[in-house]
Amino acid sequence: PYSPQYLMRYKEEDEESKFFWDTFKRKSGKQYYPITCPDGTVLQYDELGNPISWLRSEPRFKSDLVKGDVRIIKIKDNWSVQFKQRLPEGKKPRTIFLEESIFEDEGTTADGSSEVLSLFGKNVFDNPKPVELIKHLMSFNTAEDDLVLDFFAGSATTANAIMQLNADDKNRRKFIMVQLPLVISEDDKNSKTAKNACEFLDSIGKARNLCEISKERIRRAGRKIKEQNADVDVGFKVLKLDTSNLVKWDDTPVKDTDVLRERFDTMIKTLKIDRNDLDVVYEVILKLGIEPTAKVSEKSINGRKVWSVCEKEDVFLICLDSSGGGVTPDDVAAFCALIPKKIVFAEEAFKDDVALSNAYYIGKDSDVEIILL
Repeated sequence: PYSPQYLMRYKEEDEESKFFWDTFKRKSGKQYYPITCPDGTVLQYDELGNPISWLRSEPRFKSDLVKGDVRIIKIKDNWSVQFKQRLPEGKKPRTIFLEESIFEDEGTTADGSSEVLSLFGKNVFDNPKPVELIKHLMSFNTAEDDLVLDFFAGSATTANAIMQLNADDKNRRKFIMVQLPLVISEDDKNSKTAKNACEFLDSIGKARNLCEISKERIRRAGRKIKEQNADVDVGFKVLKLDTSNLVKWDDTPVKDTDVLRERFDTMIKTLKIDRNDLDVVYEVILKLGIEPTAKVSEKSINGRKVWSVCEKEDVFLICLDSSGGGVTPDDVAAFCALIPKKIVFAEEAFKDDVALSNAYYIGKDSDVEIILL
């Protein structure tokens, strides 16, 4: 972005953009041709008899004249050819920290600490990055709905900066923050803020790990930004990496029949018993190639709990509900009536093998793909 002083020259504006009238004449160049003024005067040579060089080619000049982007006006006793010098989208930075930018001071670590202090009431993170600096860097070449990835989220300054930048310029950038759940110990002699962080996390009932600091920073910064910019989206999802929710067959050779029987017992259900519905839903989302940012909502269809996943114009349904004896053909028909792109079922959710087999035919008749876990 340009400095306010630079922008002052662009005082006029039409339906295309802001601009100012600049001289079409150039001291040197390759564009030589005569221009006829309203009174018939021809501009082709200067007062020394040298051919006048113009900014643009003759065809471009003529089209701009018709468009209204070029004008020929009289200043005192001389004719002047002028064109609309339009405001570019931005200035290419020559250096990260020293330039003609709207940010004269991009912030320091001290500023970053002050920002954390204002959000948490105490310093809970060592050497946090300043929001203004990250905003400054992100403003160089991001806009609209660009995606910003920070693989070492720390206190989530990047998320804070992206939300604030969206509030400033009305764009809808998205972010992905990645952070290992590093355990915070109040006895950490290498950290000045570990004790504060532990006390804070204890006070809000959260585990003593760095991810909880990151998440709480996004929540608090989002609320603060939302107070002043009601339209900005500050929502986010938290996903944790884990093993698959599906039970995997253990193919280690064994001779003990009791061990083998236990293995068969564990395979009666395809889903692990220590996982919840949303764990499974998000694994399905990833395996179907759907973005984790897709809208996920719980619905009741035909009296059965179903998870609806909406991505753009496509709707996917996920049913893991085996209550009341299990999924019946009537349930499947009710699901298909919503015309989803695909329906994913947990195999053990069906009432019996007949209901499972019928599901395929009902889906085929409705042009809906049926997938089993």
